[in-house]
Amino acid sequence: MVFCRPAPTTTTARRSPRRPTTFLTAPRAIIVLLSFVRAASRTRSPAALPCSTAGPAFATAARPKAAAAPAAGAVGPDGLLDGTHASFLSKLSPPAALSPTSVQLFRDCPQAFLFRYLYKVPPKSPPNPALAKGSVVHSALERLFDLEKKEDRTEEVVKNLVRQEWAGLRNTAGYSDLFRQGTDDSNTVRAQMEEYVRVRRDDGTDTATDGPPPPPPRDIDAERSWGQGMLALVDNYFALEDPAALPLDPVRREVWVRSDLAVDPGAGGTAPSGPGGGRRDGIVRGAAAAGVPPAGSYAVRGIVDRLDLARFGDGAVGLVLTDYKTGKAPAMKYGPQTNRRILAEKFWQLKVYALLLRETELAKGTDDGGAGARPDGRPLRMLKLMYLTSAEGPGRTVELDLGDTPEARDAALHEVHADLSEAWVGIHARLQRRTPLAFEHCGRKFCDCHAIRPFFRRGTVWERGGAEP
Repeated sequence: MVFCRPAPTTTTARRSPRRPTTFLTAPRAIIVLLSFVRAASRTRSPAALPCSTAGPAFATAARPKAAAAPAAGAVGPDGLLDGTHASFLSKLSPPAALSPTSVQLFRDCPQAFLFRYLYKVPPKSPPNPALAKGSVVHSALERLFDLEKKEDRTEEVVKNLVRQEWAGLRNTAGYSDLFRQGTDDSNTVRAQMEEYVRVRRDDGTDTATDGPPPPPPRDIDAERSWGQGMLALVDNYFALEDPAALPLDPVRREVWVRSDLAVDPGAGGTAPSGPGGGRRDGIVRGAAAAGVPPAGSYAVRGIVDRLDLARFGDGAVGLVLTDYKTGKAPAMKYGPQTNRRILAEKFWQLKVYALLLRETELAKGTDDGGAGARPDGRPLRMLKLMYLTSAEGPGRTVELDLGDTPEARDAALHEVHADLSEAWVGIHARLQRRTPLAFEHCGRKFCDCHAIRPFFRRGTVWERGGAEP
């Protein structure tokens, strides 16, 4: 760990005076590491966390175990995967459940969806510095509200929680490959694909004897800068919200939400009453053509960061769904129409969560206000994106009121139901063709599809200028 503090000589349950966070500048040969594991650290006071200079600068992380090899022939003599091999074609079946992330990926790049969610190559999508930062900061903020004494909810304590979280992840599979010298996100994906192919041969066995080459050393300066960036996000969070001054703690934190949605949005709980009832004929016809029963359903799930109880300007009391964002806040510097489109894209994921909460309550028979009635019988009314940074530096909060009536809130969520059903039907329409050539790739240079596709033999997955879908 390159952004921890020396342990004080004594520990106390009381909060120590606040002081600026310092970063150790130890010689490159000796890097200060936290000497506790993540599980043990949860039982200790986060106010004073010891560091240790004992041991090597970097512990060797255990490499992830390779997934079971597919049947013989998946990797040919040329060392390339055959996307049309039976072991891959057998995976061309719909996922057990959708998520906002998987749906968005399918909409952006069907081939990346194929690789990640159906073929599962690489077996586990490797984290990148941005994703790792989000995971660490989210976990620290979630643990913040585990502290019963509000006076303990200080910036210094949360920064120590961040250090704890990263100490627990730093040398684990996937995360240990971050900040390696001479690598970037695409290199990490390629390295995992090379390992995936290496353990698969014509006979389905691993013929390598020496194993993979040792990873390059970490770029300590890059890791230090990244760690400082995480602590800056904590500063920005406290500029947006003082957790010690909140009148009420969140009523829910880090909770899984799941619901079975009707393929026909007109049969969902948010469908408007009256003629048509929100029926989408295009979705119904597409479902029938793809072999999806229009009267059927599909599962959608996700994780809600937190739900808060609040009083709104009109005096009504309801719930606020808050999502922490470690990426930059959108720059609302365009025309009104473009700004509205940007905001709609940013709030789409939260609307999915709100829809799932709403449908769950309707399934329980506890409809009492629309948009997901939750604790204390209060409806979910507000969506809040808490961006912890921006192009200018400080964080920013963006809010969306779903409406002051149940009808208005349901109308806002009904459109999202239609989006999800369109994606579900679109996935089935491609799967019905029983070929990976039905999943075209995108033109975004940063997409993982471009790092993964070269490991497949040409003509066995879709490629622009080659086989057309």
